[in-house]
Amino acid sequence: MKFNMEPYIFCEQSLSDYEKTIYTLAIAYGAAPIYALKEEQIQEIAYFLEVDFDLLYKALESDVCFPFEQAIIQFGEDVIDCGGYFKNTFFDAIIKVYFAYKNLEDIFDSTEEEEVEENICIFNSVNHLFDMVNAITATYECMYKNVFSLENTMYDSAESFSPRDYIKFLKLLVISSDCLEYDKALLRIVTMILKYEFQTRINALYFVTICQILKHSPCFDAEVNGIANDMYNKLFHILKNGRIIATSVNILYTDTSKPLCERTKNDNTTRLQILYGYPNYDCYELRLDLSHKGQDFIHLNNETPGGLSCCIFTEEEYKNVINEHPELKECFISYNGQWALKERNNCNLTRELMTVYDDVSRSKAHDTIFSSAYSENEIIKFINVVAHMLPKDCLRAIDTNGHYAKNCFDYDIIMRNTTILYLAYLEHDDESVEKLFKDISNKAFRYGLISEEEKGNEISFDTVLEIVKRARERIA
Repeated sequence: MKFNMEPYIFCEQSLSDYEKTIYTLAIAYGAAPIYALKEEQIQEIAYFLEVDFDLLYKALESDVCFPFEQAIIQFGEDVIDCGGYFKNTFFDAIIKVYFAYKNLEDIFDSTEEEEVEENICIFNSVNHLFDMVNAITATYECMYKNVFSLENTMYDSAESFSPRDYIKFLKLLVISSDCLEYDKALLRIVTMILKYEFQTRINALYFVTICQILKHSPCFDAEVNGIANDMYNKLFHILKNGRIIATSVNILYTDTSKPLCERTKNDNTTRLQILYGYPNYDCYELRLDLSHKGQDFIHLNNETPGGLSCCIFTEEEYKNVINEHPELKECFISYNGQWALKERNNCNLTRELMTVYDDVSRSKAHDTIFSSAYSENEIIKFINVVAHMLPKDCLRAIDTNGHYAKNCFDYDIIMRNTTILYLAYLEHDDESVEKLFKDISNKAFRYGLISEEEKGNEISFDTVLEIVKRARERIA
């Protein structure tokens, strides 16, 4: 292998900025691969990323090498000075995320010993992939900033979710199946919880990683880099140690020349919807909106299931509010460095405090998010690029009537109660188990997941599994 001092001519045809970004990362990975990818795997990843298989294969098979941080690649007439971007880090992260998603699809919903053992192997693999993506993306940012800090790590707390404990418990149940008395459906319950928790955390980690990839890419113009940088900073703050239940990306046409006073939610002004939450299962709906009637700037909307419109506060913003209004301290909830206002019905407010509370809420109801005045067309361009990299099920109509968000929140609540049920069962707390069974049944009836006749039947772990299945199908 010899160093390339001249531009490496990758192809003769013109490519989009997105394609150039992906192939640049793939060429860097091909020069220092972590995995030896098979042809069918490359084909699957090409489909996942919406790029040409032949070009991706060529990029990954290349062994081009450049002097340190002097990588120059030519795509058609475009010559890209890749510099420090020419590393295998990001494509390695993409591959690991892809394998993690794919592995989770292979999980068996079964109590058979052989299939449960296969699940254990899969979960161990997913846990390794997740930890590696979390580490390598944080390391890239540390090296870029020349500051080594846990603050650059998306997941730096295992207080609420310790996958190894769940995996060990599955292993214990399999080993001890002939001497322990337990409901076999517990195997499926633990498997379902593990799969859900991994899925939602990988969703969050990958979305932030996409923004990280785009903010550093030398293939895009300064505007897209800037948008990606602001999105990365905002979402990293909001989603740190959190989960994404579902993402919807709007790639439909919107008429940006239409006067603001005439724009409504039916004009495709909402370009992105993220339904997310935290380890305690509090959840929110985050939307990125173009300008519309009543709001003459591009902004974020953040709402609770109860309709409170208020964005997440930073530590500094929270302290500023409390210093000015110490009586509002009990109206905030902390998510490990992120702060949010509780809904009104969870606060003890006098009439005077209610006015203060409303003022604070209103001041954060619409977040400007971007540090510069980017055009709407640039925002649309950025969102369309993000859409290429997300799983295909994220390309769905934006929920303008609230039904989809409600179904996601219902599903998350059912999963929360199922997790608590599992923990109560482990503690042999029969009274709590019975109460949780009834609560899950009542909520399932209220959410329209079971009939009144089914609600009257005796509930078991198998019933809970069926309820979860129906809740999940509503958002699939």
